[in-house]
Amino acid sequence: MFTSLDTPSLLRLIGQTFLLLGLLSFIIQWLKPRLEKLLSRNTKTSESQNIQEVQASENHRLKQDKIRSTQQEEHLQKASSYSERILIPREKERLRRKEEEYQKFLSPSWKGAGTILGGTSNKTDEGVSPSLTAAQNRQAAQPIQHVVESPPAQPKQKRVIVLPPEPEEKGDNVVVVKLRTPIRSVCQRRFLTTNTIQDVLDYMTTVGYSQAFYTLAMTYPRAILTIQSDQSLGDMNFYPQITLNIEEKD
Repeated sequence: MFTSLDTPSLLRLIGQTFLLLGLLSFIIQWLKPRLEKLLSRNTKTSESQNIQEVQASENHRLKQDKIRSTQQEEHLQKASSYSERILIPREKERLRRKEEEYQKFLSPSWKGAGTILGGTSNKTDEGVSPSLTAAQNRQAAQPIQHVVESPPAQPKQKRVIVLPPEPEEKGDNVVVVKLRTPIRSVCQRRFLTTNTIQDVLDYMTTVGYSQAFYTLAMTYPRAILTIQSDQSLGDMNFYPQITLNIEEKD
């Protein structure tokens, strides 16, 4: 290929080649920092966007937690108002009725007139024949037959309530359970997430509220927990703490 070219042409071709290589090297050196700067700017922009998305997600979560906390406080206030307006007066009225029934039982109106059994009266009733009086005397003279009653049925043994051991304050699976009573006092105890709703109901009994007359209810969302007594506190998502209301059964 190069045999047909003379020496000046060959030198000119070599010079043009070196000039072209130098120009390409200059262009590459000129473009390299700008490309690196552009790529770095895109990377920073992507990182900034990621940080903004994380911050926005965190702000949204905090906002949702605040709204949830506000709603729970509102429901607690409504429950407290309901307890003050309805539950406490109802409890007082029930105690008043029991007191009235007890006083009525002790009053003399329950005592009837006495009756003489197997005896005769000193007064003689007019119009009673002697044969009727003799029949009554013979009946009174007969021996009294004693009726042997069957022994009463043995009462059912009451279930002995044994609460699970109370865990330490610090722990990954410790749940603080607060019970708000009808008189607006609060009882508090620690449980494990593996403990059940029945354990909390037993604790309610130990603080003076029998399961025969009272139950536990969630404030938000509204739910009666008696039918879920076999569920664990972890399954109910009560971690790390929960406030429940002690309500009288209908």
